[in-house]
Amino acid sequence: KVRDLSGAVLALRESLKIDKKNTNARNLLGLVYYEMGMAVEALTQWIISRSFQSSKNIADEYIESIQNNRSEERRVGKE
Repeated sequence: KVRDLSGAVLALRESLKIDKKNTNARNLLGLVYYEMGMAVEALTQWIISRSFQSSKNIADEYIESIQNNRSEERRVGKE
């Protein structure tokens, strides 16, 4: 199974040059960044996506998931 994440980033960036408000492309770009270990870049894309579509946006779930994971990491680190 080939996973060309760098190629996906390039294609999604090109898509966003054409339509910066394409929340589906922006959310997918965030997922690709997250998969590449680039959480800050992922969050940036999801926050921008949410600014273009504030309701019924899957980006809310992605952001919440990262926030929950970080809270859990901090809690475990204190034990």
